[in-house]
Amino acid sequence: MSNPIKAKAEQRFAKSKSQGADVIRERDQSMRDLTTKSEKLRALRLAKEAEERAAKEQAKAEKAKK
Repeated sequence: MSNPIKAKAEQRFAKSKSQGADVIRERDQSMRDLTTKSEKLRALRLAKEAEERAAKEQAKAEKAKK
């Protein structure tokens, strides 16, 4: 005969363990989303800075021609 109290405790433990795994997966997904967002924003910032730098150099070159 199995112990019903022990079986119920094991079920609760298994349930809490699976919920813990779900929380970890959710946290990992959130971290990946944040990293992706940060990478996109960094790429946009670097592109903008490069464009501004090129425009500044072009203006400086045009000013030197005059």
